[in-house]
Amino acid sequence: MRALITGAAGFVGRHLIAHLLSSGDDVLALVHRLPRQPLSVKTLPWDISQPVCDQHDLHTVVFSFAPEVIYHLAGISLPKLCGEHEPSPAAIAVNVTGTRHVLQLAQGLDSPPRVLLASSSYVYAPVSKQHFVVDETYPTEPRRSYGQTKLLAEQHGLAAVAEHQADVVIARAFNHTGPGQEPQYMLPEWAKQVAEGCNPLQVQNRQANLDLTDVRDVVRAYRLLMQHGTSGGVYNVGSGINRCSGEVLEHLLQLAQVEPKIAEPETAGWKQGPVADITRLRQATHWEPEISLEQTIFDTLADWRSRTNSKWAGVG
Repeated sequence: MRALITGAAGFVGRHLIAHLLSSGDDVLALVHRLPRQPLSVKTLPWDISQPVCDQHDLHTVVFSFAPEVIYHLAGISLPKLCGEHEPSPAAIAVNVTGTRHVLQLAQGLDSPPRVLLASSSYVYAPVSKQHFVVDETYPTEPRRSYGQTKLLAEQHGLAAVAEHQADVVIARAFNHTGPGQEPQYMLPEWAKQVAEGCNPLQVQNRQANLDLTDVRDVVRAYRLLMQHGTSGGVYNVGSGINRCSGEVLEHLLQLAQVEPKIAEPETAGWKQGPVADITRLRQATHWEPEISLEQTIFDTLADWRSRTNSKWAGVG
């Protein structure tokens, strides 16, 4: 397939590029700005808060490429950029207006492609200790600004299906991680500290329960949804397993063969996040997560050890 990816220079985008290329697809990458570490495919800048029709050269290249599928990954996810309780102007411009611009781009092509909107489990209402497994019919009442913008983006996608017969699939991704992820997130933050020999190890919470999937399994699910998903369909993408953050940390320290002291805030305590019911995804695509938690942790630690060694190489 000829695939266009927005947000292609991000953590998920780089893994998606690798998976699509290994599957024999042609890829055109769109990024907010050209990355320092070049991608392995043709790459063009596009600020998706602005319509593509305002950028003639980009518009011409996309029309010439004639994508069969668009993976819309671009977005702002960090809480400090999204806003705490109300979405920031930047989050609205990118996550919501940007999605509308991607849908307009798709509808303006001679042969409108299928579009995957990468949404999030943060669109769901909070779960309880007794009932934390959610399917796609679970109430969508996001408490965080990021989830609010993602739900608005979903609504744009579903409106395009209803009003313009657009071909749109929505993938609600749960927490995902793996090599290449930056340390604003749980596992890479810990792996970075371990690789740098930190003692004590700073840990926010060892009692957080969540659904954690390897990013390489997630991008495989995305491609399968482009092949087998239903237009207008919403699909959870997660492991379906309830993981405790303390369990993840224990596996990391065992693999690293270290026993640092753990520094944890006194405010840390039990927390339950949603866990994906992936029945709908399985039925549509026969997808199953293939990469074990141990392999994800091993590869993430190896990534940070490599980065740390490169940082200090030649210093002395």
